[in-house]
Amino acid sequence: MAHPALLRRMDAHWRLARYYGIANMLIFHRLSDLDNVGDAGTAQRSLAAALLANAETRVIDRQETDQLGTTARALGLTGTETTLLPTLGLGQGLWRNRNRSFLVQAQLHPDEARLFETGTKARGNPSKVP
Repeated sequence: MAHPALLRRMDAHWRLARYYGIANMLIFHRLSDLDNVGDAGTAQRSLAAALLANAETRVIDRQETDQLGTTARALGLTGTETTLLPTLGLGQGLWRNRNRSFLVQAQLHPDEARLFETGTKARGNPSKVP
């Protein structure tokens, strides 16, 4: 998002998703990452915020407590939803579609689990990946 031309292209694809038959995904580690897009009050920052605002379905994984206020304000979370976020476990997420929310537990087929298992590598034992 550091490049204005890419932001404009993302915005165009967002608006024309049905026409192109595509689904767009915007992934942040933290919503506070939006603060790093351009300077406050600039068109670049506004465009980045608009991408988030135009997303109908939002998947929110576990959040650290220091991120809860920013996340709740940016996404309009209820108190119950906000309280739930730091308690989410592996594969769990709060899915919001418009004004409805769901607690979702991802279920992986064993073949998928082998592809997405990162814990063994992160612990420094890559030869033990299933």
